[in-house]
Amino acid sequence: MKPVDADKLSSFLDQVVMSLLHKNEKFANHVATVFPALYADIMAYRQNSKCSCRRRIGKALFGDESRQATLALTKAWMDSNEHDVDLDQLHKQAEQSVAMGKVISVAKTPEAYKVVIDQAIREGWMFRGISVVEQPDAWILFFY
Repeated sequence: MKPVDADKLSSFLDQVVMSLLHKNEKFANHVATVFPALYADIMAYRQNSKCSCRRRIGKALFGDESRQATLALTKAWMDSNEHDVDLDQLHKQAEQSVAMGKVISVAKTPEAYKVVIDQAIREGWMFRGISVVEQPDAWILFFY
């Protein structure tokens, strides 16, 4: 088994951990053993990935104080267990969908704005937020 690249894993840690928790019972049980206070939330998340427990899990595993421990735990587990995570593929997809720095001019209508937002959702654009500058005849959207 090829060792996991820690830098690539770090870039996608939240996505990888949450996917493994939901799809991989062995990983979920391992994390629940290391973080026993999360046991009920992890088991609920395995049943319903849209549950409110997702936020509590994220806060506990990816907060400033626990992120490095979660990275080490996940890397060690992935290095010694079978999984279907392809970090190279995740990295490729991310490079194609980064929208930060993108600037788009749209007609000054809710419909035109919705077309751009729908495209961003459909194509999985990655960005932290959008700033909108109003011009006389258009909206300029800055993705950051």
